[in-house]
Amino acid sequence: MHILVGTDGSEGAGRAVELAARLSRDLKASLKVVHVVTVDDPPLEAHNDHASIARRRAEALGTEDVQSESLAGNDIAESIMEAAGREEADLIIVGKRGLTRLTGLFLGSVSQRLVSAASRAVVVV
Repeated sequence: MHILVGTDGSEGAGRAVELAARLSRDLKASLKVVHVVTVDDPPLEAHNDHASIARRRAEALGTEDVQSESLAGNDIAESIMEAAGREEADLIIVGKRGLTRLTGLFLGSVSQRLVSAASRAVVVV
């Protein structure tokens, strides 16, 4: 089994990483942590490496087979789905961001888009 978890360093993403780490450990599944850096973010090399930080957190929770990667992309949900395809992930786990109801209606959230469009199971924490 392969699990992919998306992180952005937020509290919700932290909960997603913790769940992914526990599932990975208990199911003996591989875990891939990804962080998508968009055009609006600082350059990738100057950016806080949320993926590596989350990988270390997962390792501290006992996950043995964990990798991390920061990806450059304009569409976070699309980048996560592409990474899940490359990794042949069986499950995608992401945190729920606190978008306001109105903003969520106009823009949609990454988690909403993943639930609607991903070809794999998606868990939103």
